[in-house]
Amino acid sequence: EALQAAMALSIQTADKEERKPDMGALISLKALEAECKPGGDASLWRAKVKVIEERYVRMRRVRGDGNCFYRAFFASWMYSFKSEQKPSAS
Repeated sequence: EALQAAMALSIQTADKEERKPDMGALISLKALEAECKPGGDASLWRAKVKVIEERYVRMRRVRGDGNCFYRAFFASWMYSFKSEQKPSAS
């Protein structure tokens, strides 16, 4: 819950500063297909998207600055910890 609150705050702050958020909301991978421009590489692009769709359901966009790799890695790491947590027996 704290991670979601931090993400929401990041998005709100970015909106105020009129820049892209550090991390966007979860979106469908169909958004990648929509970005495909008609042309010679369109079939290759769609094939790559299909391979990604076999493994993942959704994605988040990360602001492309000098820290984008670290931001994406850290967020993925935190989400993996969150998904591994087991509810405590009360």
